[in-house]
Amino acid sequence: MKTIGFISEHENNILNSKYCKSFNHHNFSKLYSNKKEILNYLKKGESIGSRMEIIRSLYPNDSEIIGGVIYLTDGVYVWPNYLIYYFEKYNIEIEEDFIKRINNRPEIKLNRNEIREVLLEFKTIMD
Repeated sequence: MKTIGFISEHENNILNSKYCKSFNHHNFSKLYSNKKEILNYLKKGESIGSRMEIIRSLYPNDSEIIGGVIYLTDGVYVWPNYLIYYFEKYNIEIEEDFIKRINNRPEIKLNRNEIREVLLEFKTIMD
């Protein structure tokens, strides 16, 4: 399991800090020619959990409510739903390995056992 897009200020010490980066350490200026495909892929992730906490955007001059935190997966990567918000609105940079995965696997199809395996592994990185 790999993680992408976790922001420490949104995770409130729930995830082990080695899996999160501070909001200020993310790049928000990358442009993607296949942004629509990446966004669709992120939105189609399988949910493996959620938190009953409402979060707001950390972007300067934007205090929009993003909503509750939902954790999504494609079977290899796990990402939070706020990654979708920041990618769609502000072009937060996404790791190149994940982009390559999207290009090679445009559909997310997981069975219950695969989802359960990712969930169990994801639980191990929570503080």
